[in-house]
Amino acid sequence: MIESPRIITYCGFTDNRNIGDMALFLANRRLFPKYNLLGEGHDKSSDINLFGGGTHYPYALRRGSQGSIRRRQSNFAIGLGVHDPGGSRRFGLLTRWAMRRWSFNYLGVRGYRSQEICALNGVRAEVTGDTALFFERSQPPHRPQGLAAISVVGKPMGHERIGSREVVFNEMVDCCHTLIAMGMKLMLVPFSRDDVPWMERMSKELDSPPFLNFWTPDIDSNLDGFFAELEKCDLLIGERLHSVVLAAALGIPFISIAYKPKCFDFVNSIGLDRYLIKSNRAVSSEMIRLVRQLMAEESGIKEELKERVGFFRQRIKDSATNIQSFIESKT
Repeated sequence: MIESPRIITYCGFTDNRNIGDMALFLANRRLFPKYNLLGEGHDKSSDINLFGGGTHYPYALRRGSQGSIRRRQSNFAIGLGVHDPGGSRRFGLLTRWAMRRWSFNYLGVRGYRSQEICALNGVRAEVTGDTALFFERSQPPHRPQGLAAISVVGKPMGHERIGSREVVFNEMVDCCHTLIAMGMKLMLVPFSRDDVPWMERMSKELDSPPFLNFWTPDIDSNLDGFFAELEKCDLLIGERLHSVVLAAALGIPFISIAYKPKCFDFVNSIGLDRYLIKSNRAVSSEMIRLVRQLMAEESGIKEELKERVGFFRQRIKDSATNIQSFIESKT
């Protein structure tokens, strides 16, 4: 009799509405091929929680809060993002109590700021990097085509949003006009369904450049097919966190328009803070300055990406191996 694979509760989003969330889920499925990863509510027999990424910590752990996740016998995390209370501030008493009440067998977080926040609140964590960095493609050498990928955030995303969505959008449009005048081509790439209407609006203002839509029949939510198209780009200017993470995974130099603290956490982890702009300071002229700088440093940037992404990719793999060893030792 063939036994069914053991179930692990995957604590995160499992649908295709957001490319970053889908990439995290698929990365974890590849990291844990011997197990059946199911979302919360479909996992009655599971005694294992796996946080495979996303900024769920610590608020999703507070009992009774919206989207709360119940503790299980074993709890693990790789690439987990931590909400940033700002500066050197600690969370409130109830949140710190919830954090310490949980017992993680292994807690791996996205970046060094996430690790610092955990330490400030009495929790030990290791830095694994964002789990979506696990994706690695053996593509032929890239031939420059003068193509820039552009991604903006559509729907407002909570109180942590830095800067005005409308202002950032207008500055990005101005930046795109300048890129076209410089002889560059554009590819507009929404990374969430919520971004599609705004990217369509941008397309009209820019005389309809190519539009890479993950949810249309030509891609049909196929992540490898999406990567194959995105890899044609020489650089990416992205507001969504995982537009930048996946660009890094594919070796594409990027400029991060940081609309939330999690963007700082990731970009800092791979040592490319000089290519990050706070979205409340994201003026077109500064974006163009960084594009010129990036183009001048292109070969060096690609080497930096290769080294840092390779470092975290190995950490992610090692963390998954250690978690599986722990699970099997308890079976």
